[in-house]
Amino acid sequence: MRTQITHHPDPSTLVSYAAGTLAEPLAAVVASHIALCSRCQDEVDDLHVVGSVLMTTSGSAPGPVAATPAPAEPPQHSM
Repeated sequence: MRTQITHHPDPSTLVSYAAGTLAEPLAAVVASHIALCSRCQDEVDDLHVVGSVLMTTSGSAPGPVAATPAPAEPPQHSM
């Protein structure tokens, strides 16, 4: 008898798994799930392709995200 998988990792967890940024315990759980779930395996395979394309087209590893400058303070009026 085969068990039907009814719960899947959320998309952000699969993205983190594919990127290799999940903590080891959660990565082990997701890896076990993917070993049994072709739907999630296909999604992770697609994410690996997207990641490869992004890394290839960028020419280098991504750098830090630039901080958004703080808005200018309004002028002070003297009384």
